[in-house]
Amino acid sequence: MRFDELLSQCGTLPWFDYQTVLLLFPEGEESVRTSLYRHRRGGRVIELRRGFYAFAERYRPSSLPAPALAGILHAPSYLSELWALSWHGIIPEKAVIMTSVSPKPPATYDNTFGSYRYRSIKQALFWGCSGSDHRSEVFPCFPSAGCADRPILLCCNSNGRHGRCPIIDG
Repeated sequence: MRFDELLSQCGTLPWFDYQTVLLLFPEGEESVRTSLYRHRRGGRVIELRRGFYAFAERYRPSSLPAPALAGILHAPSYLSELWALSWHGIIPEKAVIMTSVSPKPPATYDNTFGSYRYRSIKQALFWGCSGSDHRSEVFPCFPSAGCADRPILLCCNSNGRHGRCPIIDG
């Protein structure tokens, strides 16, 4: 799979995944994996996380805001805690790490767009977002949810370990 072929097939997408490339290029898994590896090493493709990719900026048709990736890398999730409080102007500090909550297990991803941290929350407490913000395709929580998520997660997930918590575990 040559880069110009990949660009012609996926160039209009803001990001793409390994499965999509396999469907578009029936050359076989090993060949596709090797080609993606070479394109990454050549600086033409950026790995967002394992199996998720974006083109380098000069090959991308439009910008890809770092916060917009938060909901893509670990779905379902929404931006919360300090990042969302900063986004809504509730706190004056700028949050560098994009922290999201999700009913899925916790995860952390670092790529050229930024640092993404996902904290686990019980499904019943996963209510704080209704869709993207009008400023972009970003999914920040409601201001009230950002205020609520922060103390709950600080109380119940101290030192990064999930202990028994009456708020989260019931």
